Amino acid sequence: MIASRLLVARQLLRKDGIIFISIDENEEHHLRSLCDEIFGANNFIEKIVWNKRIPKNDKGIGNIHEYILLYKKDSSVKHFFKMPKDGLDEVYEFVEKLKRKKVPIATAETELKKFYNKKGYDRGITLYCNLTDEYRIWGKINVSFPNSKDGPRYDVMHPTTGKPTSVPDNGWRHTQTTFEEYLDYENIIERHDGTFVVGKVWFDKTEKTQPSTIQFLDDVNDFLLRSVISLKSSGGKEFEDLMGFGFDHPKTYRLIKNLVSTVDGKDFIVLDFFAGSGTTGQAIVELNKEDGGNRKFILVQIPEFTDEKTEAFKAGYKTISSITIERSKRVVEKRAVEVRAANSELFDDKGEAKIQNQIVEDLGFKVFVLDKSYFPRTEWTPAPEMTEEEKIASLQAYIAEKEQQMRIDFDRDKLLTEVLIKEGFKLTYKAEQITDFPENVVLMVTDGEKEAIVCLDDSLADSTVNQLREMIDDKVVVIERALDTTKKWNLHNSLGEKFKAF
Repeated sequence: MIASRLLVARQLLRKDGIIFISIDENEEHHLRSLCDEIFGANNFIEKIVWNKRIPKNDKGIGNIHEYILLYKKDSSVKHFFKMPKDGLDEVYEFVEKLKRKKVPIATAETELKKFYNKKGYDRGITLYCNLTDEYRIWGKINVSFPNSKDGPRYDVMHPTTGKPTSVPDNGWRHTQTTFEEYLDYENIIERHDGTFVVGKVWFDKTEKTQPSTIQFLDDVNDFLLRSVISLKSSGGKEFEDLMGFGFDHPKTYRLIKNLVSTVDGKDFIVLDFFAGSGTTGQAIVELNKEDGGNRKFILVQIPEFTDEKTEAFKAGYKTISSITIERSKRVVEKRAVEVRAANSELFDDKGEAKIQNQIVEDLGFKVFVLDKSYFPRTEWTPAPEMTEEEKIASLQAYIAEKEQQMRIDFDRDKLLTEVLIKEGFKLTYKAEQITDFPENVVLMVTDGEKEAIVCLDDSLADSTVNQLREMIDDKVVVIERALDTTKKWNLHNSLGEKFKAF
């Protein structure tokens, strides 16, 4: 079941594409082997451990984690997965309060360290526990050469004693030229604790302690994605708050949001072909809200029936896919309300845009179903032993059958979508009726890159044909059975390659 989907996923991924696959301990080892075979073991990036914090103890042990396998499409493409440091807003808000109260720097630094201990932040934050006189947060960065003793060795003079400071055992991390660029002996600042700031370098009271370089927290708001993510599994409550009923074990959208946020760029497509309740859709909407991104999502969910005993079934949702659709609808509508409120001057009392508003127009989604084609792949093929009369009769029967099928199953929106897909349009197309055609329904269709005039009526009036012949700058698409030979010749003669009949 999963192998066929992974093969499709690999085919769909861009060259720089990546895939996250969530799995529990029961099938993780099988999945890893399968992914190594399909994506290539050299394209494996990491096995992330998700600490859900809430134990599952059905085996006599408190299991609190699942796994997320991470692979890339092409080993030649380098990836750096950066994530925002969790808690930064709280930290900045806390320090801002200290600044407003004009708390002395020494006391403020003590309070900041207590705040860190209380919150239990990652070292990527707690390392930064010093403040400038303007309350800007900074930390001391080790200047020892990493992993070996091959670092350069030179003297760095203490700003007040004038003596060389202690050289790290491994040598300095930076070249002498670079280190000297960090120093500014013309501007020596003595801190409240008797230490010194000299340019971008911190010195202790004496030369016996190695100096450190200075780095500000607001210059390093993110760090590399950790292989262990500690995030409470609150998906059930998130779902119930939005939908009003429960759903079995949905993931928290915050997990998906955090993972996607580590991928470089803000304008790409996220595909989830195990969409479930629609968690990924909410994650993308929320992430775009946070960072102004333009990511799109595609959710795939089979119409699996819900159990009659579940809250979802009792709430009127007979299939999982209907839940996926409804959740996506509510998430998008909620975001649209927020956008309107934040841009109230652009909307009237009814919530309608006074002028074209791209922000609101881009909020939404379309629902597509897997269905039979209106253009069967199988063509009429006569049997070799048929006479000419039998061939003609067989062809007429074939045509009549297909036309009857079209009339019975005809759905204008489905037919329009299939025609546009064949013409290379994106599924995010927009179609508006052109009112200048009194006798037929004629649409102007655009997807932002392509445009076409489309008419799907069973017959075209002479006036419509004459009007279409004048549109020599536009692509015109119609249904072939709507044309007799004369109309088809007239349109083709006037429009040339811009005319297409299906």
